[in-house]
Amino acid sequence: MKKMFAVLLACSMCLSLAACGGGSSSQQAASSNSPSQSSGAAAPSSGETYHLTIGTYNPEASADGVAAIAFEEYIEEKSEGRIQVDVYHNSVLGDAQTQIEAVTMGTQDFFIPGMELLTGYDTLFNVPTTYFLFESVEQLRAFYNSDLFAEAVANLESQNILLMDKEWVGQQGPFRALLSTGPLNSYEDIVGDRFRVYDAASYVAAWEAFETATYVVTYSEIYMALEQGMIETFEVPFNTIRTNSFCDVAKYVTKFESYYQLYNIIGNKQKVESLPDDLRQIVYDASTYAMQAYADNVQENLESDLEYLTTELGVTYCDTMDYTPFREKMPPIYEQLIGNGDLPEGIVEYVQALEY
Repeated sequence: MKKMFAVLLACSMCLSLAACGGGSSSQQAASSNSPSQSSGAAAPSSGETYHLTIGTYNPEASADGVAAIAFEEYIEEKSEGRIQVDVYHNSVLGDAQTQIEAVTMGTQDFFIPGMELLTGYDTLFNVPTTYFLFESVEQLRAFYNSDLFAEAVANLESQNILLMDKEWVGQQGPFRALLSTGPLNSYEDIVGDRFRVYDAASYVAAWEAFETATYVVTYSEIYMALEQGMIETFEVPFNTIRTNSFCDVAKYVTKFESYYQLYNIIGNKQKVESLPDDLRQIVYDASTYAMQAYADNVQENLESDLEYLTTELGVTYCDTMDYTPFREKMPPIYEQLIGNGDLPEGIVEYVQALEY
């Protein structure tokens, strides 16, 4: 039903855009460079109005939802109403991959995904999610700003996708956590668990090395898979736990700093570059503003979410997991991923040499 709704909505949006001149020659004449790369004076808009859509796959109260609303409000205020933004929360437009595909096709303008979901568009997105490779979020940000990652940016653009926040401020989490139906206090507690994975090479390889039984389950189906006993353990950013009610079923939460995450907004390249220069700059600025709102929400809610989970839902929280056994498993995995072409040759040394 969600996919059918998304298709109908996309058709409706296309008709609406056609009616308001969304494909006019004046829009198509905008420069193809991003605002940071534009030269000369910005061409002012002609007074036309524009319509944008943004989707999330978490509920409205989540950090995703907060960011999407911040994006909408910033754009509508700074454009003085010349741009209207519609926000669709909680996977109304489809699951994460469906929304990413919609952005590439132009039936949806923006989406807020985890970067791990873009591995199918460029294998360099395997690097940030490779377990225990980065030592800090600052080191990860340096990677996203590196010459090597610039290749992934160019590859995305060739597939009609833009990464909108050039400053990479959207820290997720602020850490990752394991949720389970039984206690997880050590590596030995995880061995043999029915573990949820998503379809990414580095992620699957890691959890197979950690001796779990892996099951590919989409994000939107985690809750049902827990209820049905298909899985008993999974990993998510801490800030997504409360808003998705995961602890109705999984009563154990373990802090697990396997990798750091910086989120971003992806945009349809053709749509963004069809905007006049001044409005395009507003959309880029709104993206950084929205992802800062995202990061602020994550940090501000950390203590209150933890208190709610432990006092109201009876969750048992563990933050003393020893990562040593996990780290010891990783060097052969790095080599395996490099050999398979999922990671570039020399990536471990490249990351270690990053200045930040």
